Amino acid sequence: SGLGGEVPGSFKVGKNYGAGVAYANGPLSVGVAYDQYQGSTITTSALDAKRAAIGASYAVGDAKVFAGYRWLRDEVTTGSARHDNLYWLGALYKLTPAFTLTGAAYYTNARTDSNSSWMFVLNADYALSKRTDAYALIGYVNNKGNAT
Repeated sequence: SGLGGEVPGSFKVGKNYGAGVAYANGPLSVGVAYDQYQGSTITTSALDAKRAAIGASYAVGDAKVFAGYRWLRDEVTTGSARHDNLYWLGALYKLTPAFTLTGAAYYTNARTDSNSSWMFVLNADYALSKRTDAYALIGYVNNKGNAT
């Protein structure tokens, strides 16, 4: 269920908050974030979804590698606690100042059931100007169990 509007007398309905910090020094960048939201009705307002994530990248010349992790506990979507972990790893390379290739792999491990999935993505991006890009993106997803 989505985030609803305000409900008079119920502070928790649809409440959403989050925070994040980032650090960059030379070729290294690291960021962490957390967010939480409550259900969007009075009935579901006691349920919440919580996410925490960390990501990092390291640049060497025209290449950059990146990786990250996201933890999720979600009661709002199904009414019972769902736990999963998302991991990602990728790299990009600037072939020219305007043309960049990026490849990444993402793995979701659903801890509350046997559902998991892999996603692989390849992106080619060409900067036509400071504000305009042309890009092509291809992806492949392999779901296990009932993952969607």
